[in-house]
Amino acid sequence: MTGTQAVGKGKSEFPRLRKDIDLMPMRGEDGKTLIVVRDPLELDSRGPAALSTGALPLLSLLDGAHSPEQIRLHLVEQTARAGQLTAIPLEVVESLILGLDEAYLLDNGRYRDARTRLVENFIALTDRPPALAGKSYPAEKSELQQFIAGLLGSAGENPKLAELKDKPVLALVTPHIELSVGEKIYSAGYGLLNGRSYDRVVVLGVGHSMERGLFSLTAKDYRTPLGRVPTEQLAVSRLKKAAGPLALEDDFAHRSEHSIEFQVLFLQSVLEGPFTLVPVLCGSLYGDLILGDKKRPREIKELLPALDYLSELLADSSKKTLLLAGVDFSHVGPKFGDRKPAIQITSGSSSHDLTLLRHLAGRDVEAFCAEGKGVLDRYHVCGFSVLSLLLEVLPPEAKGVELGHRVWHEAPTQSAVSFAAAAFYMD
Repeated sequence: MTGTQAVGKGKSEFPRLRKDIDLMPMRGEDGKTLIVVRDPLELDSRGPAALSTGALPLLSLLDGAHSPEQIRLHLVEQTARAGQLTAIPLEVVESLILGLDEAYLLDNGRYRDARTRLVENFIALTDRPPALAGKSYPAEKSELQQFIAGLLGSAGENPKLAELKDKPVLALVTPHIELSVGEKIYSAGYGLLNGRSYDRVVVLGVGHSMERGLFSLTAKDYRTPLGRVPTEQLAVSRLKKAAGPLALEDDFAHRSEHSIEFQVLFLQSVLEGPFTLVPVLCGSLYGDLILGDKKRPREIKELLPALDYLSELLADSSKKTLLLAGVDFSHVGPKFGDRKPAIQITSGSSSHDLTLLRHLAGRDVEAFCAEGKGVLDRYHVCGFSVLSLLLEVLPPEAKGVELGHRVWHEAPTQSAVSFAAAAFYMD
């Protein structure tokens, strides 16, 4: 282990690597590729670890079924088959494994105890504190106001916004990519809301850390450097009841998730007057819509009560409600499991994005889902499930329009992420 973190020492009998960590290839200053190991829970205060690519065969053997000695023997056999028989001391294998253990990257009792303490501490909070203040955006209020104002002014004139100026906007699709990366598309989306007022905003975010369940709901108020936004607890409670077993029991998924946090910053900056929040993190419908035989979310019987309640919130005449989806589109390149660099994939992924956007704006949920199923989610569209849900709860008379689409290339990882904005309005 090299780079950002040193290793520790100790022992682990049958080590298993955690499934929720991110392994990201990145080119170092010396031109060599490193594997950055990022823990979404940030349990180790020392920050991300960095491994040489030579450690990848070892990581693949951390499956809970191999002892350090068995892993050593497998690695020696691999070098022999490659014609480069290498002596690998057991101490070297143990040192790397135990360094991962010290960094809470192994799925064992030490990690689970630390995670349990983290969950309990978060559940006890009454507010959801800003997770990315001082990281993705300024933590000081006046600096943040200037930062957001700069983002909102980055897109320039957008004729589509002028056309929609006097139209009632019911729903908005915006990115959740890093703010400075997605500035022009954030501006295209939130420029449409500037100066408008809503009583309630239902935000559908992507629950990146959700390994189970379809919804994670929280009654916590969302707090940012710009102030506190109250959560509409009655609506959250009723939605959780409607979702039944599809909703997770706790709200821990909200702790460090940025897909809602970023939206709250813009909502606080562009909307006139107070509003309440219904923050909903969504899991994946991959099994039903991509691998299964369902043509749309409303064919999933267990999902109907939650979809119906979301539709009721939009139709509620006592409160003016905005439905907001914080999503990104394709994720391609080695960082996301592809063998080819993104530059060789983005032609296909962008075509896929634009087809999804066309069906989204056209309110054709079955065609939207069929497009994802047709490529078996080859391009890893993280907002696919959220957008399919959004299409199911909009009123039938709503019209859609695309507001912009971009692709961002991350040079160090040879990977790319695309993102877009769209709006739904009443004519």
